[in-house]
Amino acid sequence: MNTTSNTHAFVCKICQLKFQAIIHGDSFNHNSNPCFLVTGDFNHDNLLDIVVANSGTNNIGIFLNYGNKTFASQMTLSTEDHSRPIAVATGDFNNDTHLDIAVANYDSHNISIFLGYGNGTFANQTTFSIGASHPVSIAVGDLNNDHWLDIVVANNGTNNIGILFGFENGSFGDPITYFTGYDSFPHFIVIDDFNNDHNLDIVVANYGTNNVGVFLGYGNGNFTPQIIYSTSPQSGPYSIVVNDFNKDGQLDIAVANSGKNNVGIFLGYRNGTFTSQTTYSISPGSRPQSIIVGDFNQDNELDIAVSNHDTNNICVLVGYGNGSFAIPTMHSTDTDSIPFAMTVGDFDNNNQSDIAVANFGTNNILILIGYVLLQSESPTAYSTGVGSLPYHVAIEDINNDTNLDLVVANSGTGTLGVFLGYGNGSFQEQIKYPSANNADVRGVVLSDLDNDHRLDIVVANSNDETIGILYGYGDGSFAPVVTYFTESPSSPRWITVNDFNNDNHLDIVFTDQVSGHIGIFLGYGNRTFGNLMRYLFGRQSLLFGIAAGDFNHDNNLDVAVADYGTGNIGIFLGSGNGSFTLFTLCSTGDKSHVSSVTVAYLNNDNHLDFVVSNSATNNIGVFFGFGNGSFDKQLLYSTGLNSGPIWISVADFNNDGSFDLAVANPLTNNVGIFLGNRQGYFANQTIYLTGLNSKPNSIAVGDFNKDNRLDIAVTNYESNNVAILLGHPIKNAPNQTTNTTDNDSQVYHNNQSNSTIANWFINNKPILLGNYYADFQSQTIYSTGFSSRPYSIAIGDLNNDTQMDIVVTNSGNENLGIFLGHGNSSFATQIIYPIGVGSSPGHVIMDDFNRDNWLDVAITDDNDDNVIILIGNGSGTFSTKLTYFTGSGSKPSALAVGYFNNDKYLDLAVANRERDTIGIFFGLDYTSFKNQELCDAGMDSSPDSLAIGDFNNDGHLDMVTTLYYGGKLGVFLGYGNGSFTPLSTYSDMQFSQPRAVTVGDVNNDNQLDIIEVKRGINSISIVLGYGNGTFADPLLYSTGSDTRPRSIAAGDFNHDNCLDVTVANYGANNIGVFFGYGNGTFEDVIALSTGKASRPNSVTIFDINNDTHLDIIVANRGIDQVGVFLGYGNRSFTQQMTFSTGTDSSPTVAIARDFDNDGRADLAISNYGTSNILIFYRYDNGTFGTLRSFTTGTSLHPEQMEIGDFNNDNQLDIIVTDSNSQYVGVFFGYNDGTFASISLVPLSETTSIIGYVAVGDFNNDTHLDFALADYGHNYIQVYLANGTKPFTGQTTFYDVGQGTHPSALAVGHFNNDSHLDLAVANYGTSNIGILLGYENGTFSNVTTYSTGDDSYPLSLIVGDFNNDSLTDIIVANSMADNIIILIGLGNGEFFTLTTYSMGHNSQPMSIAVGDFNKDYKKDIAVANFGTNNICILFGYDNGTFTNQTWYALGYDSRPTWIVFKDLNNDTWDDIAVATYGIDNIKILLNLC
Repeated sequence: MNTTSNTHAFVCKICQLKFQAIIHGDSFNHNSNPCFLVTGDFNHDNLLDIVVANSGTNNIGIFLNYGNKTFASQMTLSTEDHSRPIAVATGDFNNDTHLDIAVANYDSHNISIFLGYGNGTFANQTTFSIGASHPVSIAVGDLNNDHWLDIVVANNGTNNIGILFGFENGSFGDPITYFTGYDSFPHFIVIDDFNNDHNLDIVVANYGTNNVGVFLGYGNGNFTPQIIYSTSPQSGPYSIVVNDFNKDGQLDIAVANSGKNNVGIFLGYRNGTFTSQTTYSISPGSRPQSIIVGDFNQDNELDIAVSNHDTNNICVLVGYGNGSFAIPTMHSTDTDSIPFAMTVGDFDNNNQSDIAVANFGTNNILILIGYVLLQSESPTAYSTGVGSLPYHVAIEDINNDTNLDLVVANSGTGTLGVFLGYGNGSFQEQIKYPSANNADVRGVVLSDLDNDHRLDIVVANSNDETIGILYGYGDGSFAPVVTYFTESPSSPRWITVNDFNNDNHLDIVFTDQVSGHIGIFLGYGNRTFGNLMRYLFGRQSLLFGIAAGDFNHDNNLDVAVADYGTGNIGIFLGSGNGSFTLFTLCSTGDKSHVSSVTVAYLNNDNHLDFVVSNSATNNIGVFFGFGNGSFDKQLLYSTGLNSGPIWISVADFNNDGSFDLAVANPLTNNVGIFLGNRQGYFANQTIYLTGLNSKPNSIAVGDFNKDNRLDIAVTNYESNNVAILLGHPIKNAPNQTTNTTDNDSQVYHNNQSNSTIANWFINNKPILLGNYYADFQSQTIYSTGFSSRPYSIAIGDLNNDTQMDIVVTNSGNENLGIFLGHGNSSFATQIIYPIGVGSSPGHVIMDDFNRDNWLDVAITDDNDDNVIILIGNGSGTFSTKLTYFTGSGSKPSALAVGYFNNDKYLDLAVANRERDTIGIFFGLDYTSFKNQELCDAGMDSSPDSLAIGDFNNDGHLDMVTTLYYGGKLGVFLGYGNGSFTPLSTYSDMQFSQPRAVTVGDVNNDNQLDIIEVKRGINSISIVLGYGNGTFADPLLYSTGSDTRPRSIAAGDFNHDNCLDVTVANYGANNIGVFFGYGNGTFEDVIALSTGKASRPNSVTIFDINNDTHLDIIVANRGIDQVGVFLGYGNRSFTQQMTFSTGTDSSPTVAIARDFDNDGRADLAISNYGTSNILIFYRYDNGTFGTLRSFTTGTSLHPEQMEIGDFNNDNQLDIIVTDSNSQYVGVFFGYNDGTFASISLVPLSETTSIIGYVAVGDFNNDTHLDFALADYGHNYIQVYLANGTKPFTGQTTFYDVGQGTHPSALAVGHFNNDSHLDLAVANYGTSNIGILLGYENGTFSNVTTYSTGDDSYPLSLIVGDFNNDSLTDIIVANSMADNIIILIGLGNGEFFTLTTYSMGHNSQPMSIAVGDFNKDYKKDIAVANFGTNNICILFGYDNGTFTNQTWYALGYDSRPTWIVFKDLNNDTWDDIAVATYGIDNIKILLNLC
């Protein structure tokens, strides 16, 4: 969640289309089967009436409008038996100013004309035959400009349209037809001027040929041939409507495509042509029939409504005014209603489009009028504590941070609650201060009593007979309470603070509920007060509210007091010295129980007025002041039946310069707003909910979020909280005003002295207060193809254009879909990336895996047991596809990323569902290799060993190889580009079986020489180099009889600057040492035993013990040991020290290097027998420390090994070969001396038999390459470094329990130790598992937490949901139909806080987290697979959520994955959902 800004923005859903049913099923005869209807004013009463074609009863029905949202019973006009009327149109056919009706009769093949009399009645029909045509649609217009209306019909039976030209008497000529195409089956027709030539044109929906046909008119009754526009194959266009949808002055076409379940839009050009169709999906199986246009939501933009035949509903697509439309909002037309046709009209004359629907199946029409605003029943609230019973709230900036804060009097717990504001409309949790003796606190006021510029709290302690003062420190904290005795018996109730004696020091005046007095403490400004003075109101009085003001213009403050007991307001006039006189009483009505009084200049006459809340009579009263201390009679406004108003505040809520009223109505759980005008009169109350059973009883007003719009804080006495109702602007106000007059509480407007009735309701600036459902007004659908089965989605900027793009795994089509975003909530056509034949792409995530600042994609493929990585190139495409095996039968199901080993490389965790494990892929720059060249070593040569060096001093590496069966050496001179010269041979000695080779300068001439092992003749051979790439004949030195030497190494053992040689004598179980003279010759061999049957396989040299003397390391394959001979630097060595490599390990090579960068030698051993690499760490005091093993896998038994830094990260890597494998293995090293799991490089030549490997930079690109001796094919294979990849194989497996079937992963800090931890949802065992991370990227054993019996969790997310800086977890339980909140304790442990039901059979499958309403609190969205919807829950930041709201995604949509992201750059989180069942993704834009 982004917390970098404290600016608060509030989510407000302006409206949701909801309708009220007006005409019901008994309006029709049985089986009338109404199928078409239109509107018109048939009786000249300026109200729209309805005519409907009743196809089942062979008549038309007339419904006359009463103007009060009701219609008269149907009057019918017969169209004759067997006529089957199917369409109607209206027009004045005989120019008598009365509307007439034309009817298309399908079965009788004619047109009926009913001439109107203008009073709602009609003459009998006159019919006009049109042949055996089966007319299905009819339209009216003057097609030949003769000022008489003509008729056009769509003839479904003859594939044409027919034109009947009208005469002045209402009769018509014979039809003239225009062909619409073979099997076109025209179904709907509209007349209008499409090319702006002032001549009417015709457009027809051709159901059979799947197109729209346009006939342009010449104005003389003739038309051009049909111009067609495709609506797509099998679309079945059923009806048409025309209007200007994009405000370009040109008519556009909208068509209902019943076959494709969508609406098509054709935008028009000035010449009568149209764009290609843009479609908007309705819902699968909806079969849209009728389409109409109107402004249904009063935003001055055209919207579309469609009737859906098969799903028994209509839908409204809200228009944006640019030719595009939002997602459809559905409204049921009732079970089996089969809505056929619709018409639009303003049936109640409120300038809003209403809808009439003909329900064919239930034989009725349905009238849908208006919409309502849906307000949240649970506003944002802050707890004041269990049993706190908050009674009063005051607002000021008490900590001097320019943000308004709240102070609440908690009467139930005897505390003062302080809520410090953030300035964005939200508040900190309550800080409590005790009152005196935990008294029942009532009234509370904030004021600076001691002139220290810090606000203090004054509180009425009702049952303690005291007034309490808590002096403020200016930082939001307060000193302990100081009390002042109010005499006994007394019960101080309400307080006002002001300077009543004109000494510039604040005084305190309060009402005493018990004694009927008001009391005053005169302040001295130094935290002391004078003695109590009291003024009697009445012995029977119950004094509640009090307010101060100068009522008589004498510059002295007076007070008005509410007497709950007698129903009066008492006016006490002040003398200016702190004393008062009861001047007058103003009655609020018998038993009115007036509870509060507020003063203000309501009518701008410069005289103070006051307004009161009358709890028993359910109204508020306004008293206009005369300026002399007296007031006019009360003017009443109802607050609603049984509302019990208890508090009233005055403020300008709509910024129109006039005061408005806010009333707390505890018995109806709302706040009522009365908008006022400058004359002091008010509109009817608009209510805003404060929560179920909340019982609001006081209000404070202020701008909490600094948006220059007033907000409200209200104490909820019953629900023990403070509710915040933030004010919002509203562009087009819905009709939310509640008419609250009733028989029990009449509103009186008589005897007014200073205004007129006409001005009462002049107020055109409505307001919104509180929380409104954050709704989605646009849902755009992008098809992912037939049977694509989209499963998972991820969102990010793939092409670096700063716009969000979407990737989706199409599990049914074995591919990944890419939708590149345009930044305006629209996306380009899907780009398809195949994953592989037989694959099943599942979970997808995006991140930068290779640190190139471009997003990459990772996908699970559970069919092939792989993770697929697509490396992005920053343009929205991918350069490389990498496949990583997760183990046979593993079925990877979920992915998560994090820096598990605290290096700079992103790591990847995978849940292996069927193996019940979590696998880790550690990230690194893993070098890739490509085969560069095959160097031919000659037929039957069998190259076995390799060494490299610059033999001709050209700065390029060359190679030398032993040709085992050829009995000679082969030399390839390098060109420095990875290629080499043809083979040159040296040291040709038949049957010598050269087995190993190394290079060095043995004669100190600065030219490289070659030293080889001649296994067949038990010798080493010295081949001196000339420095030009050629070599001398060999010199031989015996290694001893039957020694069978097989490995060689060279170094200066005795510090004489002469190169010495050591060999491993496999046959003699020893190593041999040849000391050199520095001229190319050597002493005889010295043998050092390696032990009985040791079979030394390789020999290497290194200074293991850091004494500057070279030591010898030997791999004793026969006895599963490594031997070390420590050198003394004087031609002698210690006895062999041995280190076990494990039973049956068969070590082949041992090499010493510092792998963990600690300055001490480590030892790497390749074990052929156990298929692993062993690392002995940190040689010290004659031994090694820890031991670790790294497997080479079942496909590779390491025989040869070399060391090098392949990825230039300054960490040593290991390369191994196996003569029987078709892979070379590379272990990439980490800085702690450990290694990533083996990275396999496939050989370019199959059936290769690999001997030795040599490492060097063959193409001078600063990256190490390698060469292989392939004695199976007689080649040297050269592999050049070719870029990097982010991962190698799965390094580690963590068992999460048998049968767990892990289904989801999340990463977080659960125990605050700076190491990332893992959470896993275990579907099979109905729990979640926690694996705590360690510093080196390893994890603890799993700890589980139950999610409930048979809950089967499928998804989980992590975040701080209760604002305690600790990580919590939310889990979606697919079979328990709920989500569960687990609160983290910060030590790796969790406890279950609460669960939220998603509804019966909801099967929640995925969760997303974000700040959906910009209140800086985490909200969540849940994809419910079973009920085809998503659920939004808004967070309170205490681990709980509110305003649970569901959004339907369509029949059988089956949402599987949900993601939050801002998709249209408006800074609001939007939602993307993968809908598996209908093969698409849905985008839900947050437009609030």
